[in-house]
Amino acid sequence: MNDQQPEQANESHEKFDAQGNTQSNDAASSEAAPSLATPSSTPEVADAMSPRLEGQIWQGRTDWRYHAGVCAVSALAVLVACVTVIYAASKTSLSGGWAFLICVMIFAMAAIGVGAWIFIQIVKTRYRLTDQRLFIERGVFSQTIDQIELIRVDDVRLRKKFVDRLLGLGSVELLTTDTSDSHLIIEGIRNPEEIAEHVRTRMRELRSRSLFIENL
Repeated sequence: MNDQQPEQANESHEKFDAQGNTQSNDAASSEAAPSLATPSSTPEVADAMSPRLEGQIWQGRTDWRYHAGVCAVSALAVLVACVTVIYAASKTSLSGGWAFLICVMIFAMAAIGVGAWIFIQIVKTRYRLTDQRLFIERGVFSQTIDQIELIRVDDVRLRKKFVDRLLGLGSVELLTTDTSDSHLIIEGIRNPEEIAEHVRTRMRELRSRSLFIENL
């Protein structure tokens, strides 16, 4: 009778140990579970998936000095016309006063015509760059707005003519995957290097973000 009691005590002790081990293992697993972070809870994914407000980086128009070549050609044409009038006046009975008046009229008409043409060329196109898109607004009275997602830009080129380099101007060319606007040009702007770098940087950031989301 007494021998059976220790055996029962040992059996109950073993059961207690087994239950204790099971409980400790369950506790350890329950403590380790919160440390496993799901991909959707990481800061990188949360930042990539969160909506972003579109901020404006730059806006501007073609600089009037971009049309300096037109001004130079017009000035040369006016000079030739005035020399022709003066020469004709010397060979005819036309007085010098009339010749001078005709030269002034030629100069005024050329200045008004060229000035109006340059003003229209500048006003009719406006560029606006955000951190996600490029907007090109065309038109004086009626208006057409073209927009291209920067993520669709494949290549960025910088073009400078000789006169542009002297005046600190340039044009930025964008080659895109958009079938309707595969080749866009931001013409004759100041600091073209800065604008090209903005486009290139934002394009890379948007593509990296898109690839990160696709790989989740």
